[in-house]
Amino acid sequence: MNIKRLLVVTLLVISQTTFAKLPWESAKSKYSNAMDKLCRDDIHKSGSNISPLMNAIKSRVDREFLDPKKPTVTLLNPKLNWQKVQFKKEPLRGGHEIFEAMAKLIRSAEREVLLQTFIYDFQSKAVQEYIYKAIIDLYKVHKRRMELGESKQPIVVRIIFDIIGGAKGVNINEMFLAYRYLDSSLKAAIERWKGLRNSEASYGQDPDYELSFPTQLRRPGGGPEDIKIDPKYMHLEFKGHRHDAFFPMNLVSVTHSKDIIIDRNRAIVTGANLIDYHLTPEINTPRDNELMVDHGILMVGDGILTLADDFYDLWYKDEKTFRKWSGFSSQYNGNVKADSFLKYDGKNFSDVKAAKAKVFTIFGGSYSKNVMYGVIGRESAGNKKYSHSPQNSAFEQIFRNAKSHVNVATPSLNSRDLMTEIVNAVKRGVDVNLLLSQNYQDYNWYLQEGGSNQMAVETIMEEIEKARKAKNYKKGSFGNFNVRWFVTRGGNRSGRIEGKRYKFATRITEKFWNHNHTKYLSADNQITVFGSANFDQQSWYNSRELNIVFDDHELTENYCRKIFGIDYLRAHIFGGDLDAGMGCLKNDDCKEELGLYCNNNIFKNPNNKNWRCVFRPGKGLSGSYCEESKQCKSKVCSGQRCR
Repeated sequence: MNIKRLLVVTLLVISQTTFAKLPWESAKSKYSNAMDKLCRDDIHKSGSNISPLMNAIKSRVDREFLDPKKPTVTLLNPKLNWQKVQFKKEPLRGGHEIFEAMAKLIRSAEREVLLQTFIYDFQSKAVQEYIYKAIIDLYKVHKRRMELGESKQPIVVRIIFDIIGGAKGVNINEMFLAYRYLDSSLKAAIERWKGLRNSEASYGQDPDYELSFPTQLRRPGGGPEDIKIDPKYMHLEFKGHRHDAFFPMNLVSVTHSKDIIIDRNRAIVTGANLIDYHLTPEINTPRDNELMVDHGILMVGDGILTLADDFYDLWYKDEKTFRKWSGFSSQYNGNVKADSFLKYDGKNFSDVKAAKAKVFTIFGGSYSKNVMYGVIGRESAGNKKYSHSPQNSAFEQIFRNAKSHVNVATPSLNSRDLMTEIVNAVKRGVDVNLLLSQNYQDYNWYLQEGGSNQMAVETIMEEIEKARKAKNYKKGSFGNFNVRWFVTRGGNRSGRIEGKRYKFATRITEKFWNHNHTKYLSADNQITVFGSANFDQQSWYNSRELNIVFDDHELTENYCRKIFGIDYLRAHIFGGDLDAGMGCLKNDDCKEELGLYCNNNIFKNPNNKNWRCVFRPGKGLSGSYCEESKQCKSKVCSGQRCR
């Protein structure tokens, strides 16, 4: 390759990739043209009318709701679906933004707080510093309201989580929980588990079920302040989604839903669990820090009642009345017995205008017009027999009816059904743009029908190539299957770091290195799906999931740019070498044809936490990533950019 050609190639590559290393605000303008097809083009031109794509989704989902058996429906009253709400246009990104917004919503409550999640790490900062402190602040305010006669009823706070996810996977189920705490004999553990299963324990009555709720806070001026939640002012109730430990298939029937609902008129839907790996900063963070990037969407309006309906479907699950394969929910802890007050009646609280005014004041920013949305979830099952659900049907209809392209961000891909839908969509001429986290849960690959993410992608590519070789293949008739590995805003690529292992107390083998945990889909720049469902076997067949779907070009374009587009365009192309500024371990990781190598000389750079692909002396062009002036052609490296 001659010098002139190398220069042209270098400039092209740098113009498309180095923005990951630039200051965040200046990076946004780098992709205006590339973003058009991903997010901006108005393909359906439906205006204010419902699009044909949404019609296909809605009609198929409604058939699931009308099924008299309703095997995997998550609404108590499906007639409440397809309501209108307003969305905050700026999504929440990262644990600090998501959990802080949750805390603000909790403090704004007047009647009811509903929170559901999969992982509920009791000792995490996410829970202790954000959720619990907000609950205590709410308690103080509401106690004062009642003492002044401004409110006559105690406020209700209801939290439900999954037993398996309760302590980051440590307490695999309640039998093992009992085994850990009490006796080394299996017989004693089983007997203890039976007792816990039927327990109605409250504060202090059962040490195994203590939630470590902080009863002492430091006053701003100094000494500790004792806090005791009096049920006269607040009904604080916890439930766990439980499993029948004697039927192994049921161990995968977890609840994976994640949202918070306040007064049935404002809510945040998210993919984030209440655990601290969401709090790790993306920028200026060593590559070997555990990090999971996630997003949340803030909603307000009367239509939030549908999310409350979804919550109470889970809250009221009882082993006496529900199918055992789907698990059940029962009292875990709290200062009162759950369900003794404020039973769900399927009705809204308060004037939504006041709720909107409160949200707009607290959070600021701009909001969408009223947009119709639907809840597309699925019940926990653990059996392919129950694969049909509003969630699965909606995803199927999107891939089968999209005209142009489907954008997907998911940490994992291993559901064979979804892999088949991707192949068939590409064969129809639809582009599928996939943002994955490299090596995500590779330790489970042999338990997943599609294997690891790498295996699943290779399988899809093989199927597409096989179809291209068929006799009836018409050149140019297929869409593109584009796959990229997630890269953080700080330039760290997701994926395993060789030689680094997780502590047994948290995960058996792997650590979550710089992963994107967001679950997002958009189609034709018209439809958006956001929530808890991964593109994996667990979310497709086993878990209870909560997702929302809406049909609006303007709002879809907005979220596509902010949740998917920049991350996708910054991400590392599947099968390619690393660009300047991306975390590396050896020279072969980097694009050596551009003069890049890995600055992993142990004598010159002993801090291997921050090894990066960098230019060799004199090769770095203006705007490219650098660490020393000698790496730049201009001999000037300022703020990690060649001048």
